[in-house]
Amino acid sequence: MAARGDSRSPRAWLVSAGRFKGIDALRRRGRSDALLGAVAEEYREPAADPNGWDDEVIQDDQLRLIFTCCHPLLPQDARICARAP
Repeated sequence: MAARGDSRSPRAWLVSAGRFKGIDALRRRGRSDALLGAVAEEYREPAADPNGWDDEVIQDDQLRLIFTCCHPLLPQDARICARAP
């Protein structure tokens, strides 16, 4: 029977399979958390101080972002810079 892939004890096989699946999930989660931490550290930038901004030096990308966030086709509650009702 065991040669066909049937287990002598299906309950023991299920418990083992579940245990190994849980161990794999924990390992995967640990690796993912470590990688996310490394990526976060790599791309961490100091926050920009708005008081130090020069109004004449606003980049095109920043301006495009502002207009995109206020676009009239967006629902009112999705706009970041929407006027208060």
